[in-house]
Amino acid sequence: MNTAACASSVSRSETGASTTSRYTSVARVMRRPPSCPELSLVLDGGQRTSPKLLCKAPDRRICLRHARSPRIRHLPAGRCRMLQTFAHLSDLHLGAGPAAAHAARRLCSALLAVRVQRVMVTGDVTHRGLRSELDLFRSAFAPLFDQGRMLVVPGNHDRLGDDVAESLMSGTRVQAEEHGGLFVVRFDSTGPHNRRLFDSHGQMEEDDMDAICSALDRAPSGALRLLLLHHHLLPLPDDHLFERVITQLGWPNAAELSRGHEMVDRLQSRCDLVLHGHRHQPAEIEAGSLRVFNGGCSTGLQACRVFAAVHGELVHAPRWLDVRPRSFADAPALFAVQ
Repeated sequence: MNTAACASSVSRSETGASTTSRYTSVARVMRRPPSCPELSLVLDGGQRTSPKLLCKAPDRRICLRHARSPRIRHLPAGRCRMLQTFAHLSDLHLGAGPAAAHAARRLCSALLAVRVQRVMVTGDVTHRGLRSELDLFRSAFAPLFDQGRMLVVPGNHDRLGDDVAESLMSGTRVQAEEHGGLFVVRFDSTGPHNRRLFDSHGQMEEDDMDAICSALDRAPSGALRLLLLHHHLLPLPDDHLFERVITQLGWPNAAELSRGHEMVDRLQSRCDLVLHGHRHQPAEIEAGSLRVFNGGCSTGLQACRVFAAVHGELVHAPRWLDVRPRSFADAPALFAVQ
């Protein structure tokens, strides 16, 4: 795991970004997710059962524990009934090659196996914005679509070619919906300029920010409040040398949203989590009361984060679901019972 500071002291030479952040927290940028087993749900006493049956054991306590951590948080069985699990995928780039499609299918199989209730996908699901690539996305995740578990926002690559953004998120640029204990606001951060390959930066206007805040203000008490968008709000390191060069030349392609810092300020106390993509290395930023997660390129990483929440609070740090072929067959499922 590599780390890169995302603070006011960060220079262009360190991150490749021309804009600095006034948030003094650290953006943890990961080349690869941890390969260790992630999360297990067990009953006190070690009795084996399935995640589906956990809610039928009112006289027992549920333990949430990291497979390599001594820290255990106990949840009463009544609260387990309210457990909400969701995964974050991004930048699938289906159509870029057969490896991406294979990884997408493995991710879908793993998410079904661990019974994740919602899957948040933050854009660039296609590589060239082609209708055939959109069909590949729907085919790879068909079981999750059929069960109504998918929530998607478009990315800049989805505006290329046939421009499938409307098929991914039709209607207004800001949409809100409640799913159990989750209140999810989706924001389409793309713009007409994204029809051009090398104009990949996002767009967020004052009206967009007002609409996002207005939607979040309608969140019911006790819900975990999420904002999904494709482009990043705060500076992150460039993915490769070419991006660093064009950033130093003043092109905005790899830059954060121009009003991202202002948006983060307005999200304080309104929002709990921001999930985004665009940058292909996963990262995590704590900005005041807000936690910001970059999903990275899920098909390239062959992994994704999985979150669990109860009554509007995360019950643990997000865990990585790793589907790399060499480890997926041997690793216990994310919610496997010990």
